[in-house]
Amino acid sequence: MKFVYRVKANDTVLSIANNFSLSPEDLLSVNQIKRENVVEGTLLLIEKKQGIKYVVKPFESVESIAKEFGVSPKVIREYNGIDIVFLGEVIYIPIKKN
Repeated sequence: MKFVYRVKANDTVLSIANNFSLSPEDLLSVNQIKRENVVEGTLLLIEKKQGIKYVVKPFESVESIAKEFGVSPKVIREYNGIDIVFLGEVIYIPIKKN
């Protein structure tokens, strides 16, 4: 799901990211903007992932997570824009549509 958000007075990158369950890094990356350029009136693209929110556990890999959810590792990598996963990282598992 994608939509545009206009930065309000007293908004911070962290407060906006938290409000939409995003990481500050993802918010800045999607908008190709630096933290100091997020000021009142700035328009930001909010890109929320659909699917199952998953926190990586010890000793897990993209392959083991993919197997657990019955999806291909390639799908998880492409959907999350990653090559590998790290302990505690939040990723999204896309839901299969029938």
